[in-house]
Amino acid sequence: MQQSLDVGDESVAHRYIKLFGITDAASKIFATPGNGITEAVGGFPATAYHSIDPIHLLRVDPDTATFTILINYLAKRHRLCEVHELLDRMVDVGVKPDSGIIAALIRAYCLNHRDDLAMGLLAAMLYPDDAARMLHHLIGVKFVPEQTIDVKGIQLTVHVFNAILGRAVELRGLSGARFIFRTMHTRGIKPNAATVEIFLDYLDRTESVNPLQLIRILRSMSTATHGPTLRHLHVILRNILRQGKYLVHRSGWDAIASKFSPTRESIPDLTPDFIMVGSNNFEPGNGLTSSWRSRYDSWLRPIVLSLSRRAINSDRATIAMQLRHASMLDPSLDTARDVFRHMIDQGIHPNRYHYTALMDGYAKGGNMVGAERTMRAAREAGFGPEVVMYTVLIDGYGRQGKPELAMQAFCRMVSAGIAPDVAAIDALARAYFIVGGYNVARRVLLQLWSQVKPFPPELQGATLKHLAASFRSHSADGMSRKQFLTRCQQKLLGRKVRCFQQEWRQLELLQGIHSGRLNRCRAWLLKYSQDSAVDHHT
Repeated sequence: MQQSLDVGDESVAHRYIKLFGITDAASKIFATPGNGITEAVGGFPATAYHSIDPIHLLRVDPDTATFTILINYLAKRHRLCEVHELLDRMVDVGVKPDSGIIAALIRAYCLNHRDDLAMGLLAAMLYPDDAARMLHHLIGVKFVPEQTIDVKGIQLTVHVFNAILGRAVELRGLSGARFIFRTMHTRGIKPNAATVEIFLDYLDRTESVNPLQLIRILRSMSTATHGPTLRHLHVILRNILRQGKYLVHRSGWDAIASKFSPTRESIPDLTPDFIMVGSNNFEPGNGLTSSWRSRYDSWLRPIVLSLSRRAINSDRATIAMQLRHASMLDPSLDTARDVFRHMIDQGIHPNRYHYTALMDGYAKGGNMVGAERTMRAAREAGFGPEVVMYTVLIDGYGRQGKPELAMQAFCRMVSAGIAPDVAAIDALARAYFIVGGYNVARRVLLQLWSQVKPFPPELQGATLKHLAASFRSHSADGMSRKQFLTRCQQKLLGRKVRCFQQEWRQLELLQGIHSGRLNRCRAWLLKYSQDSAVDHHT
């Protein structure tokens, strides 16, 4: 059931749930089984070997793991009402909740911005400890006297703290992390690898720490978790990769616009001072090797050697970062293609992240034909285009100074029923900003803001710079975002897009008239200066 949900095959998951004798819950979770969701999200279609006849198979009683999987699935889709109905069904079949159910509920509440319910569950498990009162005071949420589930007799485990840790640091930063760690220490609960990963991920995304600081923190915390894990290394590699990406491609709208504007000061590209895992000694099936040649080498070597001694091999995420790094240092993408082919030869099948990494390399290198071809290859491999892939195309055309093609890519995304996110809209607005279409860029932000979040009225008269900064700050707010558009939403968004295109054509026409007048003025001045020179010589 978990594997079916992971690939988006709801029809097969629906059949498996029937085996547990909770058909009514399955009908509510999957209202229309076999409705084509698999094809829409690019999962693997149901084939003959998926056929299951519940009548000829033994019925299995559901347990806490069954309901934990379903709660996590509903939480990611922000269907909190169905989560509560599932809890009632769990009580009806006689399944007693455990710490895994509590952790899944806390994650569901955090994803749906019900911090009061999430903190209330943890406070109920901490009661009558003073930490229960301190928790509400620290997070700043109201006290909920009645809980959605009875937590009496449920053991407090590290999984419950891990479920709340991410939201605690998001709301209260390092103070929230200190409170959670102190409470765990008081209760005699040791952190595990997931605890370290959540904390490192927060530091990487929010606190702007450098790789050396992350490595030091990992080395100090991993002693209590039996050594670092591959996911810990991913956080560090992601941090180093982001630094290298900034050095090579820079960031911000002005950095790209300076290449097209005669009045802006050009910002030179720099070269990163590190080399990630080399393709010559990178063997996905033979573990990890330390192949860094930089100031991080001596710091990373113990982590990589620790993983290698435990026979921990590279996974798909490591290879995806390898592809991004190779495409960043080698614009021809010969190295990236070698890594891609080598991965396939080793029996590791690429996923959508590998195709997206390859697309991004082509787009950053200016080869949009290669980027489009890679997206078609991803579709043929069963990974339908999603908002990230279209964003790569929009950004790539924008970097070339071609906002019309960027808008066409945006239109294709809308026509496919895929809702834009903050990154896609920001890339579209930047495409017009780069070539001087400031009014169009501002209108793009104003008109499309509501696609991801309600527009703040106080920003109606804000400058383009202020609008762009405020809009990008919403990319990590955790708001619920639609993955697919309805027909009505597609039509409404299509009208807005056509208005942008019309305004841009008028601007181009106006610029063409002005440029024609300027050219005639230059020709007249040149002729006049030549005639004056001849008269003076005579």
